[in-house]
Amino acid sequence: MDKCKPYTQAELDQQAIWADEFDQWWESEGQYHRAGGDDYCRTFAWWAWLSREQSRQAELDQAYEDIETFAQAYQRECDIKVQIANELKEKDKRIEEVLFVIARAKDGYYGYSNDGGDTDNLVFDFEKALGGNNANS
Repeated sequence: MDKCKPYTQAELDQQAIWADEFDQWWESEGQYHRAGGDDYCRTFAWWAWLSREQSRQAELDQAYEDIETFAQAYQRECDIKVQIANELKEKDKRIEEVLFVIARAKDGYYGYSNDGGDTDNLVFDFEKALGGNNANS
């Protein structure tokens, strides 16, 4: 009894559409496929028709679900690619800032000489560049 459930309104509406299609098929050709073509034969034909249409509908529903799942997976993939691209841009920017700090150090910006230099500001600028802050400003 657990598997028995009433039809929903949407299912009943779909069955009404199938019933109309079945009636057209029965009148045009279906009755000629059965010996006698009477109401008794029509009943068996209807249940076979209904079973086939429900199977087709289940396949369509599964296909739509699969398409939706694929669309969600594709969107997630695109989001991840954008995130990775943004992270790579940020890393490239930080590398450029570090290279800028190194270039300034080579040019004597921090006052390096045989007596030493301003290591505190050099370290500060490196930490700033590696942290993603703009060391160029």
